[in-house]
Amino acid sequence: MKIAIMTTWGYKNNYGSVLQSYALQKYLRDEGHDAYLIRYHPAIKETNIFRRLMKMANPVKEILLKLHSVRADRWRGFDEFRETYINHSVRAYYSYDELKDDPPEADLYIVGSDQVWNVFFFTEDKTRAFFLDFGDEKTRKIAWAASFGRGHLNDAMIQNVSSLMKCFEYISVREKSGVDICKKCGIENADWVIDPTLLLDADVYRSLYKNIDVSANRPKGAYCFLYLLDDSNHVSEEEIYKWAAKNGLSVVYMTGNSRYNRKNIYATIFEWLYLLENSELVITDSYHSMIFSVIFQKDFFIIPRTIEVQNDRFMSFFEMFDIEQRFINGDLTFLLQNKRMNWDGINDILDKQKRSCKMKIYNILNEHKDIKTT
Repeated sequence: MKIAIMTTWGYKNNYGSVLQSYALQKYLRDEGHDAYLIRYHPAIKETNIFRRLMKMANPVKEILLKLHSVRADRWRGFDEFRETYINHSVRAYYSYDELKDDPPEADLYIVGSDQVWNVFFFTEDKTRAFFLDFGDEKTRKIAWAASFGRGHLNDAMIQNVSSLMKCFEYISVREKSGVDICKKCGIENADWVIDPTLLLDADVYRSLYKNIDVSANRPKGAYCFLYLLDDSNHVSEEEIYKWAAKNGLSVVYMTGNSRYNRKNIYATIFEWLYLLENSELVITDSYHSMIFSVIFQKDFFIIPRTIEVQNDRFMSFFEMFDIEQRFINGDLTFLLQNKRMNWDGINDILDKQKRSCKMKIYNILNEHKDIKTT
C-alpha cells in the first residue's frame, strides 16, 4: 500500500521531532508498505511577544545568533539524516494551496504525531493541511497518535476542527486528554495510543549508530544526560551541574535548539541516541527524551515545562505506564531518593501496548470493519 505521512517534517530541528518522523515510516516500510513523509514546510508563526521584541531591539545580536544556529544545525546533521534515513516525497510543499493543487499520491494518508494538531500555533491553512484537507476524496485518512499539544481546546478551536475530523475513518491520539477533545469534536471512539517511536525496538535505534564513531563526547566515568528544550526552567542548569558534581557524575548537556550555549554539545542524531543510552540517568523537559529513556531503560526525571499546558503529555504518559510522577522542581535530593524505576512493570505495559497498536495498524491497513471512527 502507498502511504503518505503528514508530520513535522523539517521546520523543527530537535532530536525527538526528527526521530518520530523516522519511526512511523520505518515501521510501515518494514511491514512491506510504500510509506513516505510529505515534505511540508509551512511558515512558522512567531507567538512569543517577548522574543519578537528582543529581535527588534538587538538586531545585530540576532544576526550573530542566527549565523551560529545555521552552523550548529550543520554540525548536528539533521538534514543529512532526513535525506539518508527518511523516505520522503520528491516534491517539497510550502503552502496549503500547493497541497490542494498537486496532492501527494497515496492510497492512505496518515497524520501524526508530534503536536500535529496543536492548532493554538496554527494559521487556518496550516490547520487544514495537518487535518489532511486535501487530496482525492477516495484517499483514506487516519490519524496515528496525533497530539494537540495541550489538554483542552477552546470552543472556537473545537468549532474550527470538528468538521475537518469527520473525514477520518480512524483517529488515535497521543495523550489521554486528546480523547476528550475528540469527543467534544464529535468523535466518540478515538483511541489513546503510544508514540510511533515506541513501535520500534531499541536495537533498531542502536543499528543507526552501529558503524559510526559516536563516543567522542562521552565522559570517561558515569554521567547524567541533560537534555532541555526550554531556555528557562524551574531548575537551573547550574543547580544540576552542582548536584551532579556532588554525586560523582559528569554532565552531558544538549538542547533541542541550535542557540548558543558554551556548555552545550551539538550532537548528531546518532550521538544523541548513544549518549542517552549510556548515561547513568536522564534529566529532561522533553517528551521524546523521556520516551527514549524508556526505550533504553534509563531512569529519568522531568523538569516541568514553564508553559503549564505542555506538561499534560508527561502526565498522560505516567498514567499509561503506571509511573509515579517524576517531576523535579527545586529539590534535587529527589533524584537520589527516587532514582530506580519499576522497569519490569513498565516493560510489561510497553509490550502489551506495542502488540495492541501493531494489531490496530494491521486492521486499519487491511480495512477491517471495526476500526471506523464515525
